[in-house]
Amino acid sequence: MAKSNKKRKKSSWGCFWAFLVLTFLGFLSFLVLGAGATYLYVQASEDPKKFLKNYEAVVRQLGDYTVDLASSEAPMLSEDTKFDADAYNQFVQKVGQFQQIINDPNATDIPLKLNYTAEELINGFKQDLARYDITRYDLNFEQGIVHAKASIKGEILTPYIPAEFPEVLKQSLETIQWVNIDVKMSASFDQSLNILAIEKLRLGDFNASEFVVQKLNELLTKYQQRLNSELVRRLRATRLKPQKINFEKDRVNFEGLYNPSQ
Repeated sequence: MAKSNKKRKKSSWGCFWAFLVLTFLGFLSFLVLGAGATYLYVQASEDPKKFLKNYEAVVRQLGDYTVDLASSEAPMLSEDTKFDADAYNQFVQKVGQFQQIINDPNATDIPLKLNYTAEELINGFKQDLARYDITRYDLNFEQGIVHAKASIKGEILTPYIPAEFPEVLKQSLETIQWVNIDVKMSASFDQSLNILAIEKLRLGDFNASEFVVQKLNELLTKYQQRLNSELVRRLRATRLKPQKINFEKDRVNFEGLYNPSQ
């Protein structure tokens, strides 16, 4: 029996040392990867052109990997969004009513209460989106939630690649066949115009984890004031002063003033 216990004791120590060795190797690997990533980051920051020249193969592989992750070979939405004549006519009718309300250019502080269903907005902007060859999309509203989906051809995005973009990354982007987007956001706007917060995000084959969503929302929060100011500026350019925008089941409601005196 004593001999058996001795063997077990020796085996336990062996496992312990194996654990230490593996932990050390893991830590060492982490340090090497971290040092490598830091070195590449410093090189890229100091001289981007030299970095691209020296590490073109690395940049190309990273670009290809990102494109493979964020794009798809097939569209998520298999058919073009169908045209609904009734929803379109409702949209046109509501726009006409809005135009009647603001018909007097000298009137100020005209109270507005507008509401549109998701179907009305989809069909109301269908022709505008078709000009950019965007024909597959879906939009839904729930209580405080906006849920949007779209399948966009990669070739549509090519003309919008900045001219100063590195050629090696342009080549990666030009291989995109489809960009599939599925995003769900919580939304509640009052006079302070609180910006949306991401609830769920899927881009191509990349399904954002809770950690990624959290970091994106932190970024949104960081730039919220700037986004608010830009949104207010654009609305003021159309002489609209929003006071409340809220989303409910299949409907968005807008309350505010047209041509505000202040």
